[in-house]
Amino acid sequence: MARVHRGGRVPLVHVDAYRLSGMADVDDLDLDATTDEAVTVVEWGHGLVEQLADEHLVVELDRRDDDVRTARLVPVGPGWEQRLGDGAG
Repeated sequence: MARVHRGGRVPLVHVDAYRLSGMADVDDLDLDATTDEAVTVVEWGHGLVEQLADEHLVVELDRRDDDVRTARLVPVGPGWEQRLGDGAG
């Protein structure tokens, strides 16, 4: 359900939330313990993990009929304005 990848500048925690059965499973993973020291990526986590951090980045993927994919970044929290500069929003 969750793997930690090391070797980069910071650890990357990757979670497959579609394998979780609910909030109790999220709590069992103790993801909030690593949010200050790692990048945490949660696939299919909508409605399960937003409370882990006041600031986070939602990545929305859209696939057209011709299989072209578009990613949209949705910043949540006040720190993203500074991080993204004029490209925020």
